[in-house]
Amino acid sequence: MPCRLTLESLFPDIPHFREVNLNDWLSQHCAERPASPAEWEREIDRMQSELGVSAYGGWMEYREWMWSGSYMTSTKKYWHLGLDVYLHHGTKVQLPFDVTVIDTFYNEDCEVGWGGRLTVQREPGAPAIVFGHLEATLPRRGARLEAGKPFTEIATWPVNGNVFEHLHIQLIRPDLLPTLDWDSLDGYGYQEQAADFPHPLRTDV
Repeated sequence: MPCRLTLESLFPDIPHFREVNLNDWLSQHCAERPASPAEWEREIDRMQSELGVSAYGGWMEYREWMWSGSYMTSTKKYWHLGLDVYLHHGTKVQLPFDVTVIDTFYNEDCEVGWGGRLTVQREPGAPAIVFGHLEATLPRRGARLEAGKPFTEIATWPVNGNVFEHLHIQLIRPDLLPTLDWDSLDGYGYQEQAADFPHPLRTDV
């Protein structure tokens, strides 16, 4: 039976979240673009302190201000294909249903990398759920992860891909999975890819 992800089921110890457009908030509140993961983290912490709650957002958010000058500049792939939850390293992640690990990946990149990336699926024919910016040690491919049990943690830089601390959640349309090039999977792309990578909290999984 189809299910939906919720932030409350992923992070049961965190009671409240507020959705924020990170690109817009930072561009309006920063005198200049942060130049390091630590500077990004400081500004995001300031944002959440002012909001008074943990923040999330970013699905199909256009992030040219944030990443102008990065590897995205040549392709203009500034559309964020996943949802970001702005929590600190060490935060544990769990799911409200059993899943099977279908892919694991790790790269400690110099800019906007994945760090640890884990992809799971609730059942064959369901969308795949991608979690990014995790610790380097991940469950093996084929492992069955049980509902309600933490299976990974948010990492910090440079282990997390050398970006600010957060969890990236991205769905992949199931019919794309048989031919998907996992090594080239990115968290950024074009606006017309929204149907291929639907909203993680508004889509049955």
